[in-house]
Formats: sequence, structure tokens, C-alpha cells
Amino acid sequence: MDSRWLLGFIEGEGCFSVGFIRQKGTPFGYQIKAMFIIKITESEKKVLEKIRSYLGGIGNIYFESCELNRTKGMINANDSVSFRVTHLEELEKIIGLLKKEEFVSEQKRLDFKNWVRCISILKNKKHLTKKGFLEIAYLRSKMHKRKQSNKKGFCEIKNEIEPCEIYKKFGKSCANLELNKCLLGGSE
Repeated sequence: MDSRWLLGFIEGEGCFSVGFIRQKGTPFGYQIKAMFIIKITESEKKVLEKIRSYLGGIGNIYFESCELNRTKGMINANDSVSFRVTHLEELEKIIGLLKKEEFVSEQKRLDFKNWVRCISILKNKKHLTKKGFLEIAYLRSKMHKRKQSNKKGFCEIKNEIEPCEIYKKFGKSCANLELNKCLLGGSE
């Protein structure tokens, strides 16, 4: 295994993720969690074990059952395993390994670039400021172009902290308007 093989595998099965988890007692009501995830069918668990070993034993491997899906009639749903890295120091190891590599997928390259910036903000504790917190929310909105129903968008998060003028005036998210206007203070 080498870094080029790993990059190809990541481009197909990996995910650079930033999550907002509701948590009281945090400056803006959310804990921000950066993650690196590779998820594959459970029968291929040995591949994840080799990847984890190649990366020096960082992260953990988790089993994910699809039993609920099978009871709902999805008889071909397979159990899966995921390799997850969540500690900033360990995520930086992945960044160091991949930063010099050339991505084939333009979208995955952009996701990686935005994810790296988010981790830098977290590492430097800038996410504890409103500007840093909102920058992470904005960068996250540019990642994973497929809309996820359980993922709050930038404007939803921003409007919980400080409703922009567009939201105040029209009572709706500015998702269809320029995000930069909202990010820079909500001017119309």
C-alpha cells in the first residue's frame, strides 16, 4: 500500500466531513466535529484494517448493522464497517499524507481543501469566535454538493446565531441568494 493507492481508495469510498452537534454550554450552541471516514461493506473489513495499520493505528473501525433496512424489505442491504478518525492530531496526519497528492476528482479535492481549512480553524481555536464559527459553517456548505436532509445549511446555522437582514425581511433562508452577502453581514 502507498499514498497513491490510498488516495484512490479515499476518492471512491472516503469522506471528509464536518459536523455540527447541538451542545449546550458551547459559545454558539454547537460542538463542531471534523471527521475522516471510509465506509465499505463488512466483508471487506480487512481492507480498513490495512489502511488503519498503514496510517499508524490512528482512528477506529466500527461495525454498522443494516438489520433495520432488511426488516423494512431491503433484503440485499449489507452490513458495513467504517474507519473513522476524529482527533485533530490524527486528522493532521491524514492531511500531511494527502496534501502533496494530486486528486483525480475535482469535487473531492475541493472537499479536502475546505476540510483542511476547517481543521486549521478548529486547531487554532478560531471556531470559538463568531467569525471562525461561521466560516466553518460556510466552508461546510460548499462540501458534499449532494444535499443531505439532516444537514443544516450555512444560513440555517447563521440565522440561529444572528439573523441576517434577508432573513429578517423575508422570513426565509438566503440559501438561494449569495452566501457571501449573508456571511459578510447580511446586506441586501
